[in-house]
Amino acid sequence: MIIRTAAGESLLKGAKKAGVIETRPLPKSNLNHLKEASLLKKRRALDALDEKGEIEKAYFHLSANLIKRILLQTKGITT
Repeated sequence: MIIRTAAGESLLKGAKKAGVIETRPLPKSNLNHLKEASLLKKRRALDALDEKGEIEKAYFHLSANLIKRILLQTKGITT
């Protein structure tokens, strides 16, 4: 689980304290894999939109710079 907000952190701490969940730190060796998986998920979404010719018509807006960075960072990685 990745905590992204103060509300999420509070919720997680409460669940741990109540004994509802158990946690352990993510090994650093797994972090790179997690980052790559996240990046590839974004790449697959871009590829799917591109196949339909809908990147410009998507319900969200990504800057051309961000799209370029995602494409460059995933170059050569099999999606």
